[in-house]
Amino acid sequence: MNSFKMKLALLLPFGIAAACTPVIPPELANARRAYDQAQRGPASQTAPSELHKAKESLDAAERAFDDSPKAQKTRDLSYIAERKAELADAIGAGEKAKLARLSNERDFVATQSQVIGQTRGELARNKEALAQQSQALGSEQKARTAAEQKAMDAERRAMESDRRAKEAQDALAKLAMVKQEERGLVITLSGSVLFASDKAELLGSAMQRLDQVAAALMATKERKIVIEGYTDSRGSDSHNLDLSRRRAESVRAYIVSKGYEPDMISAVGMGKDRPVADNASAEGRANNRRVEIIVQPKSQLSER
Repeated sequence: MNSFKMKLALLLPFGIAAACTPVIPPELANARRAYDQAQRGPASQTAPSELHKAKESLDAAERAFDDSPKAQKTRDLSYIAERKAELADAIGAGEKAKLARLSNERDFVATQSQVIGQTRGELARNKEALAQQSQALGSEQKARTAAEQKAMDAERRAMESDRRAKEAQDALAKLAMVKQEERGLVITLSGSVLFASDKAELLGSAMQRLDQVAAALMATKERKIVIEGYTDSRGSDSHNLDLSRRRAESVRAYIVSKGYEPDMISAVGMGKDRPVADNASAEGRANNRRVEIIVQPKSQLSER
């Protein structure tokens, strides 16, 4: 046997085997590729039931191919398997996109919830701050209003006090000699009208005069009063000082008995000091024997 015949004898079985191998129809090849792609895609996680249906269809096509490779049934089942694999792949991709969208929405909602929570917290803090500011402004306004009202009341009282002082001064001017000095309003009453000679007890006729003086003084009872007693130059210094003090005390006690606050009125004896006339004449000595009631001005009262 020559070499050609030997080679032909060796290759003949392979040729017969190749001739016996059925040709895979393109529909089945396409179905296999489609299923492989769907299996490697998201369908295995997101559309397993659809992928299972595609696998069943592909298995049916494979069985038909094994039974009858060239039959139309094989191509038909392969076409159906391809469509189901593509459907499973499409559904899987759609479900994956849907899940991604839902995840994004959840993330968005969570982010928005966090932002809303922060915003609500800021609004609550701002509201609390505004409430505190409003309360502070309200307290400040109340304090300002109270201060303004207090100032107005004080001014009204001052005006009323000045009015009453003017009326009292006018009334006193009809009863005694009245003059305004730096130390206050000075009311001078003659000692001969109030007391008997060398005595410190008030005369009955003096009480009527003092009633009118006391009534006028009560209009300014918020002011301090100093009562000073004076004598002429006759007699010893000690006697005159004691007599002037007792006379001042008598006038003070009488005015206090008419309602003037004791703490607001004081008495002092000046003796023969500060004469207002010449002690050489009887008229001068009479003028020096006097009682002065000093209503202190408001400035001195506030200093105390």
